[in-house]
Amino acid sequence: MVHSAYLEHFKEGLTVSYDPQPDGNCQFDAAAEQLHLYGIHHSMQTLRAEVVSFLQSDSHAELVRHFQSFVTGSWREYVMNMGRDGTFEDHITLDVMLRMYNIQFLVFSTVGPEATQLISWDGNSRRPEMPLVLLGHFTEGYGEHYVCLQANEDYSSFLFTVTASTALRYGSQF
Repeated sequence: MVHSAYLEHFKEGLTVSYDPQPDGNCQFDAAAEQLHLYGIHHSMQTLRAEVVSFLQSDSHAELVRHFQSFVTGSWREYVMNMGRDGTFEDHITLDVMLRMYNIQFLVFSTVGPEATQLISWDGNSRRPEMPLVLLGHFTEGYGEHYVCLQANEDYSSFLFTVTASTALRYGSQF
């Protein structure tokens, strides 16, 4: 699928800076590309392995119990599948990367501003001292795919103060 045909679904001020292969590894590939900007140089394979290791670790048992509530089926099967190349990633993997690398994600969706998600420590407000990784998400009707986004200068100043509620409230205007 050619995702560039759907770029109009992202707001003005955002451009796709990297479009990974649509092979089920795109979230890790896009995240790895963006993490390079912050001095974290891991391949998508390394990111996947580290996320799976985090999910298997006993030291994160309380958090894992929270994540289990979002998984249909067995947790063990979920983690085993997530360890396989080509398994589509989800919000759990973004949350784990947030915790592992002390970063935040702002995910813009082709659905529109109402589906924009801020993945941050409290789930609502952006911490300006923490890196903000911009991702675009094409929903299932558009090929289920993640891309790297880059903001223009005017848009970047808005992102400095973004919260989940402002992203939703002003999404159609920026």
